[in-house]
Amino acid sequence: MAHSSKEPVALPTSEETSRDDAIKRLLLNEELADVSLQGIDGVTVHANRCILAARSDVFHGMLFGNFAEANKTVVQVGYTGEVLKALVEYIYTNESSILLENASGQDQKSNMAGTIVTLATAAMYFNLPVLCQKAREMVLKLIDDRKDHAGVIWKECRAIGPAAVETGIDEIALEAIRLNPSTIL
Repeated sequence: MAHSSKEPVALPTSEETSRDDAIKRLLLNEELADVSLQGIDGVTVHANRCILAARSDVFHGMLFGNFAEANKTVVQVGYTGEVLKALVEYIYTNESSILLENASGQDQKSNMAGTIVTLATAAMYFNLPVLCQKAREMVLKLIDDRKDHAGVIWKECRAIGPAAVETGIDEIALEAIRLNPSTIL
């Protein structure tokens, strides 16, 4: 039915979904997803190809290029589900809850440190330098909170290998170890 020029056009109400809320809804609603990223631990993270590709040229090539993943609805990605969840959350919202968390207890913070180092390597791989920088900043906070986290972080970097070295996090940890050897060793 066509609007006549005399009928008022309905203006948006305050209940209209904002763009940011709509993007978050895409993140949270599996039904709206068109691809699933499966981690090395079997955990699956649902996402939208277009959003992944718009934020990362690596995802663009993977999901729309001449790669096998372009034709799959489930794509195997070489990171844990926890890291994939943090990565996708960042792609959708520019934030990642793991970088905002205040874990309590030494074991939780040590585990979180390892995840953050891995998240930084994933950010480098998927060409998300701001996320990598945010992960580096979180590592600095963890080390500032407890100097002995530097040893855990450095060990995690060594376990990951060259990809972690590219983030520069190993140098941050090593410098903290050099400055505080009695606290860490």
